[in-house]
Amino acid sequence: MAARADVPLWSMTYHFENMDDLLVEAFTRFAAGTGDTFERRLAAAPDRDAAAEAIWR
Repeated sequence: MAARADVPLWSMTYHFENMDDLLVEAFTRFAAGTGDTFERRLAAAPDRDAAAEAIWR
């Protein structure tokens, strides 16, 4: 996984005690980013149809 992320293996083992901790952090960041994206798209939608379209993009 370190190689795919293009980071040294030691940095992963330094920052994360185990794979579960790394995965929790990765998915937490993914969920936050996805939530922010949806929030921006929905806020910009002028009506219900545009909001529905924003979700499917």
